[in-house]
Formats: sequence, structure tokens, C-alpha cells
Amino acid sequence: MNIKMQPDTQTLDEVVVIGYGTVKKRDLTGAVASVKSEDIVRMPTSNVLEAIQGQVAGLDITRSSGEAGSGVNMTLRGTRSINGDNSPLFIIDGMEGSYDELNPNDIASIEVLKDASSTAVYGAAGANGVIIITTKTPKKDKFSIDLDAYYGWNVISSFPEVNRGEDYINFRREAQRTVGAWNSPADDGNLFPSYMQKYIDNNQWVDWFDLASQTGITNSYNLSTSYSNDRVTSYFSLGYYNLEGLLKGDELERYSARAKIDFKANEMVKYGLNLYAMYSENDKRYSRIWNRILCMPPLGTPYDEDGNLVDYPLGDGNMNPLADMGEDQYVNNVKTLSVAPQIYVELTPLKGLSFKSLLGGYFRNMKESKYTGTKSYQGLESGLVQATIPNTFTYNYKWQNILTYNFKIKEDHDFTITGVTEWSKDQKEKATATANKFDTDSYLYHNLGAATGTPTVSSSYVGSQKMSYVARINYSYKGRYLLTLSSRWDGSSILADGNKWDMFPAGAIAWRISDEPFMQNVKAVSNLKLRASYGVTGNAGASEYATLDYSRTGIIGFQDVGVPYSGYSQSIANKSLGWEKSYMTDLGFDLGLFSDRLNVAFDWYRTDTKDILFEKNLPYATGGYGSSPFKIWSNVGETRNTGVELSITSRNFVGPEFQWSTTLAFSTNKEEVIKTTSEGPLQFGDYYLIPGEAIKTYYGYKYAGIWGTAEAEEAAKYSQKPGQVHIAENGTPDYKLNANDYYVLGSATPKWSGSLLNNFNYKNFDLSILLIARWDWTIPYGLTGWYRTDGLTPSPTVCDYWTPENQSARYPRPDASITNGQDPYQQWANYFDGSYLKVKTISLGYTFPKKWLNAVKIDRMRVYFTANNPFIFTKCDYLKNYDPEKGGNDDDAPLSKQYVFGVNISF
Repeated sequence: MNIKMQPDTQTLDEVVVIGYGTVKKRDLTGAVASVKSEDIVRMPTSNVLEAIQGQVAGLDITRSSGEAGSGVNMTLRGTRSINGDNSPLFIIDGMEGSYDELNPNDIASIEVLKDASSTAVYGAAGANGVIIITTKTPKKDKFSIDLDAYYGWNVISSFPEVNRGEDYINFRREAQRTVGAWNSPADDGNLFPSYMQKYIDNNQWVDWFDLASQTGITNSYNLSTSYSNDRVTSYFSLGYYNLEGLLKGDELERYSARAKIDFKANEMVKYGLNLYAMYSENDKRYSRIWNRILCMPPLGTPYDEDGNLVDYPLGDGNMNPLADMGEDQYVNNVKTLSVAPQIYVELTPLKGLSFKSLLGGYFRNMKESKYTGTKSYQGLESGLVQATIPNTFTYNYKWQNILTYNFKIKEDHDFTITGVTEWSKDQKEKATATANKFDTDSYLYHNLGAATGTPTVSSSYVGSQKMSYVARINYSYKGRYLLTLSSRWDGSSILADGNKWDMFPAGAIAWRISDEPFMQNVKAVSNLKLRASYGVTGNAGASEYATLDYSRTGIIGFQDVGVPYSGYSQSIANKSLGWEKSYMTDLGFDLGLFSDRLNVAFDWYRTDTKDILFEKNLPYATGGYGSSPFKIWSNVGETRNTGVELSITSRNFVGPEFQWSTTLAFSTNKEEVIKTTSEGPLQFGDYYLIPGEAIKTYYGYKYAGIWGTAEAEEAAKYSQKPGQVHIAENGTPDYKLNANDYYVLGSATPKWSGSLLNNFNYKNFDLSILLIARWDWTIPYGLTGWYRTDGLTPSPTVCDYWTPENQSARYPRPDASITNGQDPYQQWANYFDGSYLKVKTISLGYTFPKKWLNAVKIDRMRVYFTANNPFIFTKCDYLKNYDPEKGGNDDDAPLSKQYVFGVNISF
């Protein structure tokens, strides 16, 4: 028997969508990763990016909140910009769009463009990478109806044990023992104020966290039809999605529709329409309600005998953290309507020559209606009863023209020349009406005129325009030697005169070694291609009016007299503001072995970003005065990202009844600040820019444990005592802690991340398991260490605090003598290694045999069960009951686990 292995030419001939065109996978010169429809719908979610989390090497996607409708955080190949948005550009069916409103069931494929040769054709917009989303089109000469539905429930992914009962009492006892006021339970009489003691005596412990949270329900229904013949192709879809959040009253409801129609008038003319519409309602909760719940002593009477919320559950000044859940007390309803129309005409006057003109837009109206009532948390705290209605209109217009000419010379020389012009305009208008002091809560926000306070009205407008020209040449010699050259000219209204226009060139070469004659006898290698690219991209992500002076007016009160004034706003114009530029190098290879049973893609890259756009504070010495420092947008420094990406796909077993495939994605990225214009560390938000360190660096005092009783003499040199936080000095000890003793505490960016996907098929059963990991990164997590040291407001969760009997603890000793809050250095004990491994998705499905379905005219039917985020394993023991993906934010809702039953039916 003579067996000969053949390469999988179908895989190599797959068409991949790139900027302003398509190309066969075998002819790619850039670093592009693809995700297919079946890999997107594996995870039931309304968020497209969450569905592909972990499936693309170098694309880092996380969630920081479990609230209904919350989005994701993402970067591609690291953080380049500081104040600017580091998210990739999203292209939906050829034009820039918004991913967060897309129905995942409408998507046919997603291409992630990583290197400069792939992204430079998008110029400034593609500086952080490009994600191209292509929606579904029907198969030729086929009419089909598809129904996808699922129902599931959400529970909190992981959360520490709430502190109450004996743990709570012992915490307060220890605080009093520290000052000699407690020695045994006989001293409990003065342990708590009388208003708290009575609840303890009656065992009236309250789990506020449990009272506020719920098991959320999620359900989704999607119906689509498609049809195609020689003249017309059409795709229509309707979608409904509903999600109840983990916090009672937190809910998202979304309706979506898409119509995609293409007409072929004759062999030379095609035209079509692509229309998407979405309407959603999102009932939100106060953003810091989780913080309020966790900071409330776990005692009291939340509800009275009639089931109404008690304003002050402890009978003191502590307000009920559930106050906003009372009827008509806190309402924040956000209604959003989005419409994205697109029309095109395509002419093919000659063989290989085509001209396509697209006109598209994006229109969004978001109305937020908010009311805080008399017995809401804000109403009880400040007496402020307020209704406010912000209304935001967003408009985007785009006109794109693409000229493409494909031709060959003597069969061996294949050219594709592309020219593009693109114009876009963005506008955003916002009007807000606010009224205070209502005699009744029944109006909510529906009757602002009923307010007895003086109403206020405000409005704003921002707008920008961009014009671009693109030229690109793709060349192939015998399909083995590949070359791509491109250049884009971008003009932006945001930047200063003289700097508005710039050119962004790129080039790439590739060599398909596997097609060389000398490789024909190397049977094990079915595909081998070397790639190299270099290019420049830009970023104009500053404020729309960063280069313009504009004034403000107001009234200054002096001795009961109002004196009008005018002057500059607190944002000062920069008349020389220019482009932030990224210089990108990529070296890689694609390898297929054993008839493409094993495929490997490897890339090494380096991105140098210069003239970084940063909004910095001006010193008061410049003459600017206000409630906060004056600011100015500037080009301030240089950063570098260097990394490696590896993707391995293996068809481990291919049999008539059993198949098993594995995909491994791995990436490592080193961020580095090369230089800044500041003399020392430059702070932005929670991070610092420090030359030689990562961009998102934490910087401060270094936690060195808790002073022990054997170290009392050494601690006293720092005016400290056993049980307090030990801070490590930087350099020669002088026993004085100041900013000179700061250390780099870590970075918010992981050193490496990866995923492992296994797909199994046995007869009609299918099983997929996805693991993801983020490793070697730092989070500031204070949930188990936030407490007033006097013990009146203990840690909201059970924590490991120091006592003479427990001197290896992480957190300082409770101390009733400290009445102004925490140990002065307690916050520095809250920085942890956030490394984790997560079982992201487990999905088990069964496809019914066709012979069972023929009688009911069903073409295909699959039922499935999916578990999302069922298990998580953390490197740090202090995070074992927490999901580090959230990033240490105590104010937002915890992340969730989800369990879903679903069905896919095709007619």
C-alpha cells in the first residue's frame, strides 16, 4: 500500500478579509489572525469580544465589572498610548463601526490585523491594530431559516466570605485589647456602642451582600433568513437579548435587526444595502452601591414589619445601603437607539478592474433618565432630591471609494493595485436638564416642572473631520515571493495647523519556501512561509479642540456683589500639537506539517511609539487658577512594546466517528517607557510613567510585612510598633519615610497570557473546553484589607490580621487608638500578584441525526449546555476567593459564572 500525504489546499485557499479588500490565506504577507462563526457563538453572550476572549494571541481582553451591559477592556500587542484609547479599530462590513451593539449571531468571521503592513492602510485609526468583522451572507441558490435560542442563569463567580458574627466581634475585641481595654469576654460590655450591642445580643446579624444580590437570568432569541440566486442575495435577522445582573434591579434588554441585500444588475454593476438597528433599555444601579454594602456593619434591621426598608437600620447615622432599592427611590434608565445604514455600488468595467463606492453612517441617541428620591441613599445623606435627563446624540458619516486593479504579466507576475479615498465626520451633541427639590417621588423624572428648586440646563457640542488617501500594491511572483507596499495620507482637524497632515508608509515581504522545487521531497512540510514587515501608524487621539483657545465666563461674588469675568478655560491650547507615531517591526513564519495536521504561526514584534499624546497638568506658576490645575495636551515621550506570539493548531485525531483538535495561543509582551519630558515619575491616574518600566506601573511604598514583637526596637525608629505595617526603605536607612523610598510595585499588564482550546467530536456529540491564563501582573486589591483600624468598621470580608498570637498575618493589628481611619501605610499591603488560570468555557452539544429531522422539515438541530467561567485558580492565596480578571476594583459588581441551555435549528 502506497500512501501519499497531500497539503490541505482548502485551508490555504481560504479568503481572508484585509484592509479594503480580500486575499487568499496563502498570499498573506502580514500578521493576521482569524476567528470563525462557530468559535464566536460557542460562548453565549451579547458582547462579541467577550466571545473571542483568549482565542487570538496578543489580543488581551478582560472584564472589570459584572454589571448588565458593562463592556470589556482590550489591548492588542500592549499599551502604546497614555491618555488615548488603546483599543483596536473596528471595521464592520468595510466601514468603521461599534462592536458592542452587534449581534454575535450575525457574524461570519473576525480578522485581527496586528502588524503595520496590515494596519497602516487605516492610518491613524489603525494605530492600535484593526479588527475586521464580516457579517453573514447566504449560500448561493439556497433559502434557509435559522433559529438560535438559549436560557441561563448567572451567579457570582467568586467572592470572599463576608465578615459577621463571631469574626466581627473578635475583630473589635482585638482593637480594644491593643489599648488594654479588653482582656476577656467579661469586658464585652463596653466593646460596642449600645445601639449596636442590642443587635448583637439579639443575634440580628445581616448579610447585606446577600440581600442586595440575586441569581440573574439571561435569555436570547435570534431568528435569521437568507436567500441567494444569480441576481439577489439577502440576509435578514432579528434578535432579542435580556440579562438580569447580579445586583437586584440591574437589567439590560436589547432588540436588534439587520437587513443585508445585494443586487446584481448585470455583469458590470452591483449595488446593495446593509442596515443595522438596535434598541436597548438598561436599568442601572448606583455605581458604588457594592462599596456601600461592604462597608456597612453587618447588624441591624434592614426591613420593618411591613417589609419596607428602614432608613437607619442601626438606629445611628449609618444609612441603609439598600435605600436605593426602595420603590421610586433610585431610577437610572438608559434608552439607546442606534442605526447604521450603508449603501454601495460596485462597477466592474474591465476584467480585473473594479470600483466600489460606499456611503455609510452611524446615528445614536442615548437618553439617560435618572432620579434620586427622598429616601434614596443620596436623599438621606444630603437631602438632595434630584431628577436629571442627559440626552446625547452621536453622528458619524463616512464616504469611501475603492479602486482595485488585478492583472498578471506572463502568468508568473501577479499584481493587485488598490487606491482609496475616505472622508469621515464625527459629531456629538449633549443636552442635560436637571431639577431639584420635589414634593413627591411619584413624578420621578417625568415632570421636571414640578420641582420647587431652580432648574438648570446645559449643552455641549464636539466635532471632528478626517480625510484620507491610500495607495497599495500587492505583488506575487509565482506565488512564492510576495510583496506588499502601502502608504496612507491622513488629515485630522484635531491637530495643530502645519501638523494636520502626515504620511504613514508600510511594507511587507514573504517567501513561501514550501513552494520551492527543492522542498518537494520534504513530505512532512506542507506549508512554510517566512514574513517580515515594517511600517508607521499614527494617532490623533487628543481632545477635539486641544489646539484651540476658548474662553469661559462666570460671576465672582464679592461683598454681595456679582462681578462678571471672562478668561481661558482650564484646557489650554497647544498650537504645535502633532501626531503620535508608532514604528512597528514584525518578523514571523507560518508552518504546516503533515498535510496541515499541525499548523504553527509565530511572530516577533517591536513597536516604538514616539511623541506620545498626554494631557498634563500645568503648575499654578503659569497663572492658571481653578478648582483643579489647568491642563494642556502635549507630545511628551516615547514607549516601546516588544513581544512574541505563538499559535499552534493540531488535529490530534481524525477518524470517522471521533475527532479531536487542539489550539494553543500564547503571547508575551514587554512594555517599556523609553523617555518622558518630566524630570521624575509622571503620574496619570493610578499609574506612573517611569523610564525603563512598564507603562501602567504601580509606584509607592514597598510592603515588607508587619512588625513583630521581636522587632519592637527597630520599629520604634520609624515611630511604629509591633502590629503595624513595615515599609521597606529604599537605599541606606535614615528612618524617615518619604517619596525617595518609593519602589516599583508592579505593572497592571501581564508578562504573558495564553489559552488552550480542545474540541472533541464523537458521533453526534461535541465538547469544547477553553482555558485562559494571565500571568505575572499586579492588582491593588483591598477588599480583604479595607478596615478602620479602631474596629468600628471592620473589613467587609474575613481577613488575616495581626495579633500577638498570629504574627505572620498580612494585615495590621486592629487598634482602637487610631480613630482617624487606617494604619497610615495599610494601603501598601493591598498589592498582589494577579496571576490566574481560568476555565473560561465548557460546552457540550448534541446534533440530532438527519433521519430524525426529515419528517419535520428540519435541516439541522443541535442542543447544548455551556458553562462560562465555572472554575478559577489563582497563584496568590489571598485572591483564592476572588476573580482577579476584575482588576481589584471594589466599587463595581463582581464577575459572574453563567450556565446556559440552548438550541440551534436550521430549516
